[in-house]
Amino acid sequence: MPSLASRILLMVIAMVTIAVLAYLYFGGKISSVEGEGEREGEREGPVEDTSLTLSVSVLDTFGTLEPKSTGEFVGITGETEVQLLFTANRDGFLYLIEETPENEIALVLPGPMSPGRIKAGEVFRMPPTGSTGYEGPPGKLKYRAILSLEMPAELEPIKVRFSAKFDDGMDELVKNPEVRGEIDGALSKIESRIIGKRETIPSERDTLYRAGGDVLIATFGLEYKRAQQ
Repeated sequence: MPSLASRILLMVIAMVTIAVLAYLYFGGKISSVEGEGEREGEREGPVEDTSLTLSVSVLDTFGTLEPKSTGEFVGITGETEVQLLFTANRDGFLYLIEETPENEIALVLPGPMSPGRIKAGEVFRMPPTGSTGYEGPPGKLKYRAILSLEMPAELEPIKVRFSAKFDDGMDELVKNPEVRGEIDGALSKIESRIIGKRETIPSERDTLYRAGGDVLIATFGLEYKRAQQ
């Protein structure tokens, strides 16, 4: 009869053998399941990017015809005519607020000449045809472009107000501090709906704005100098 030590040794060897066999069997099963999960993920493809992007550039139609990044553009009062160019990655509504060096503020888009609908991948021009000149004092025109997948309810009362004064009373409206308060309040509410990280990516030809959610705000400006005599 084997000694106690021998029996214990045989039991240990048997247990180790069983453990090794179990590891090889079940480990292979687990690896197989993980592999199937990875292949399933590959079949689903990459996660769709749901962020909004808006490219903004300026076209100097009086001088060079090459679009430029808004951050680099310098115009000459009375001698420069420009178009603003917008390109979005999704269909939506485009609103544009302009603030002059004289502290006037206006909703210039949507307007009678354009409903402010923008199509994904298509260049949206402001103004839609031709160009616009600037005859005011030197300084920077500040713009805030709002891109929204749905018509922004916060700006609808302001749009109605400016539409009603388009033919008469606009000069008084753009200088009204009450209007500025309404615009600032609407923009503050829209800001609260922007989700995740916001990015501003400048290049030589344009500036790209990116944000999560269903709305973004792009802030930029055009600087004008006085024409030399």
